[in-house]
Amino acid sequence: IAFLILFPTMFLGSVRAQFQTPYLSNQIVLQEADTNTLQLSVYMNNYLKNNEYFSPMFFGYTLFGTMMRTGLAYTPSKFMRIEGGVFMQNEMGTDQLSVARPFFSVKLQKKIHSVIFGNLEGASNHNLIDPLFDQERSMTHPFENGLQYKTNGKWLVTDSWIDWVKQENEKLNIQEEINAGVNLQFYLLKKENIKLSIPIQGIVWHLGGQLNQNLYPVESIGNGAAGIRLEKTWQENSFLQKFTLESFALNYIHSAQKEYELRRYPNGNGYYTNASLETKPGFFVAAGYFFGHHYITET
Repeated sequence: IAFLILFPTMFLGSVRAQFQTPYLSNQIVLQEADTNTLQLSVYMNNYLKNNEYFSPMFFGYTLFGTMMRTGLAYTPSKFMRIEGGVFMQNEMGTDQLSVARPFFSVKLQKKIHSVIFGNLEGASNHNLIDPLFDQERSMTHPFENGLQYKTNGKWLVTDSWIDWVKQENEKLNIQEEINAGVNLQFYLLKKENIKLSIPIQGIVWHLGGQLNQNLYPVESIGNGAAGIRLEKTWQENSFLQKFTLESFALNYIHSAQKEYELRRYPNGNGYYTNASLETKPGFFVAAGYFFGHHYITET
């Protein structure tokens, strides 16, 4: 049984730049000891994030609620896990559930490769930088369905996925909506206490389809980033635990039918860098800087 209550990470969120968020992760774990067993799976996340900064960049708002994912998981072999159940989310201050829907996933894993069909290891599990994929999606868009392929090698770690957000219907006046992304991390140096890698990340947001009867055009927005990351770790008994420094160049491009001009800027670019330090007993501090020129993202 996996049970998680999240408060500390949300309070840290107001000062973070980009960092790993294990409290927000909800990965499907395969263990040989679970073969031929039926298990109850429970994931709970209570969150509070206050964005009332009175900033001219966006309107202030607060994310305050709880979500629970409850299901049954069956592991027919050490290479496969099948899970299904119900996901529910409630925003504080409302009388009804914000989300109540079934979920289903099948995960196949062998050595460094894994494939997931159905409910994905999404949101913060993708480990994308904020200018590409806001970490708040763990609270605002926690549900991703589609296909995902991951590798976890010594010199290369990858995550690629297709999230089928909305299916078009000839009886409804809606477009299909798809998110697809990739996260590649190439290691140039990998020692016990220091790592140097080149991360390459990208995501595409697409609206379209051939069945819709509305006047909205087919359009796509792409965001990409490439950079360099340095990670320094210390021994377990040291006060200093981990230092990370990373820097990215970003690009944005928009494509739509020629007769439509939906976005103010068809392309843009940006720069993003940040540093973080983890110490005992669980303290974390981060500082980051982002500059964008005509840079737009939908996620």
